[in-house]
Amino acid sequence: MATAPPFTSSPASVSVDSSYLARTRALQFSQLASLALPPLYTCVALYRRTPLTINRFLRASWVGTATAALLGGGWEIVRLQGMGPLAVGERAWAVGHDANRLRSQDYSLIGSFIGSLTTSAVLWKRARKVHLVLGGAVLGEAAGFAAHLYQSWAGPALGSSPEVVRAEQGAAEVAEVADVPPVGK
Repeated sequence: MATAPPFTSSPASVSVDSSYLARTRALQFSQLASLALPPLYTCVALYRRTPLTINRFLRASWVGTATAALLGGGWEIVRLQGMGPLAVGERAWAVGHDANRLRSQDYSLIGSFIGSLTTSAVLWKRARKVHLVLGGAVLGEAAGFAAHLYQSWAGPALGSSPEVVRAEQGAAEVAEVADVPPVGK
């Protein structure tokens, strides 16, 4: 595992680290909301016996997810107010080097892009365009996040040899600079 570099406490670096941590927390809340809100809205609409339309479903999905992202980012900003500048820098470094979190963000981003395009293409005449694009992005984000969760919980792919699994695990670890032997010796 790599060790954290020395951190500075300049106002610019604290500002950059704080905004990075707030964006990361907002995305994390957005991922969880995109996974939970569409089924929750469906259950509430069926329980209340209100018409369940595609337009309402997509609108509730993206508005709820955007609200969750705003709450997550605000919560992180409030949380960072009580931390010192060095603690903020260390936390930003740790979050930035978490491979599982970065993979989760990648899956969500790719899923939201694909979901936005496919939902708009399939349901073009069924809802307003803004709800199609943003609601489709939320559904795609949920699908990407669910795919990441499944892959991380399922473990290595079926049929992987033990050597491949060990190589993948070794590639995920970051070697310390001090432990690397000199080249040619």
